[in-house]
Amino acid sequence: MVLSTKHLQAVSTIWGCHAKIRYQLASPSESTRLLAKLLREARDTDVWQFVSLAEVWRRWPAVAPQLGQRRGFWQFLLSQWQREGLLG
Repeated sequence: MVLSTKHLQAVSTIWGCHAKIRYQLASPSESTRLLAKLLREARDTDVWQFVSLAEVWRRWPAVAPQLGQRRGFWQFLLSQWQREGLLG
């Protein structure tokens, strides 16, 4: 079965809504795990549909150890944004 672009967009939208609800209802430790999973597995441009830059920055110390190979990528982005004054 081949899904059309329309079907894929609908699935993506449904998944996105489910992920947002799950993240918002999660306990602090579970939301940290979900945030780390999001930063590891989602495209960097898609991350911002679910979480703000300020929240990633605020929770960075707890999330960073869970990022595996993606940690360097996110560390680079955050350090650049901090250098440009986008972070507190």
